[in-house]
Amino acid sequence: MPNPEKSAFTIQQRQADGSDIHVNSRILPDGRQKVTAYQNVKDPTTKTQTRTYHDGRRVIIGQDFVTRSSPGRPILTTHSNGLREAYLPDRQHYFREEFFTPHKHHSKNRMIRRTVYVEINSGSPRVLPAPIVQVYEMVPVRDVVVYTYYPTTFEPSFYSLFLSFFATPVIVSSNCLICPPPVVVFTKPIEVYHQPVDLLVDLQLAGAMDDGLRSRVPIPMMDPDVRALSTKVAELEQELAMTTADNAELRSELADQQNQLTSLQMQMDSLQNDQPIAEKIPVPIPGPVRKQFRKQVEKDILAHQQEKPLALNEILNSPEAKKHIFQVAETLEATDAHSDEECLLTTGDLIQFDHLPDPNASSATMKVVTSKADSCRAGSVVNISLWDLQEMLNAFRQRLENNMQKVHQELSKKG
Repeated sequence: MPNPEKSAFTIQQRQADGSDIHVNSRILPDGRQKVTAYQNVKDPTTKTQTRTYHDGRRVIIGQDFVTRSSPGRPILTTHSNGLREAYLPDRQHYFREEFFTPHKHHSKNRMIRRTVYVEINSGSPRVLPAPIVQVYEMVPVRDVVVYTYYPTTFEPSFYSLFLSFFATPVIVSSNCLICPPPVVVFTKPIEVYHQPVDLLVDLQLAGAMDDGLRSRVPIPMMDPDVRALSTKVAELEQELAMTTADNAELRSELADQQNQLTSLQMQMDSLQNDQPIAEKIPVPIPGPVRKQFRKQVEKDILAHQQEKPLALNEILNSPEAKKHIFQVAETLEATDAHSDEECLLTTGDLIQFDHLPDPNASSATMKVVTSKADSCRAGSVVNISLWDLQEMLNAFRQRLENNMQKVHQELSKKG
């Protein structure tokens, strides 16, 4: 099935065991070819559906749960009652959730307590000396109930640092312990920080982007499902090549494709032989995007000081809603609204409302503002659930808390 834009095609094949294999190939704007493949297996006994991707990602949908996993990343399960739990690949607890009744909170909504046992920093897990407890409120947004994170507030004097200039400017260098990782580029290179809020903005942008780039790790060779998928895709590659040789119409439809499925085998070989996935290509952040992000960080610092959550309802009801930039928190499968092509949004990618959701909507039409090379194309339009949008706000707030503490602690050492 060729894509209408002639820059992509999709192969679907039903296997003898009832499973389906899907392969999508497209040419990126820079001329490189990107191929995505997955196998979908349904268990008639348990009614469980498992989708395994060629890069090792796996989504399991059961009758009362959904589990998502990626190589080297936490395994997250969402239960039908809304509670979630996560494990590290070695099955160690990452976090767990439970309902609870707070004593000091006057909300009529249900509250959730999350106990976090591990901190993940730059892709590396670290067991916390003592578990951290986070509080969420279940809040209705349109026709969906979402989790809204309640912040951990600091002493009033803590915030004063972020409302002024640095006494001594922070010079960007390889020796700077609080400078952002060099994974984003701006119109004008940043050489020095005069204001803490500017540093926080870039830590938010680059820190999340770095986490997204680090999330792609080699697939363990012992994963039998990925090995089997690799073998079946290789067979499809041979079948397509043979069919193309004898079919002039198909040959014409694939004329714009380069090497057809060859790059997929190269990707799989790289993933399974512990070769580097891809060079960390810095992601460009346009000046207006950074400016808008700065407004949001400044506003969120004040809201944090007032112990207000970062709530999706408030953004949707704001006259500035369409300007708000959401930062993707975790890997999401998405579908391009124009081409019906599946793509990924990964941690750090930036999106905005393309259209505000209807009063009874459960998702929103979002435009990709900027993204990594292997993510959904910048400018593409995708549907994102309101639940996931609130999760992005929660992760943004938690990242901001961590960055504020990091900057405050480092500068306090220097007086």
